[in-house]
Amino acid sequence: AAVRRGLAEVELTGRFQLVPGRPQLILDVAHNPHAARSLAQNLANLPPAKTFAVFAMLKDKD
Repeated sequence: AAVRRGLAEVELTGRFQLVPGRPQLILDVAHNPHAARSLAQNLANLPPAKTFAVFAMLKDKD
């Protein structure tokens, strides 16, 4: 029971993290191709809105 409760309450900061306020911010580290696809799907499921993205990558990444 404790494990189930813990899993239900766990929060992974930086993984489609919704930051309340105006404008609403969504933080996601999307550190690999699978995570980037997941982020794209999550964004596609949101209501249409003007979107701005900030992207950063280390020099040694493809």
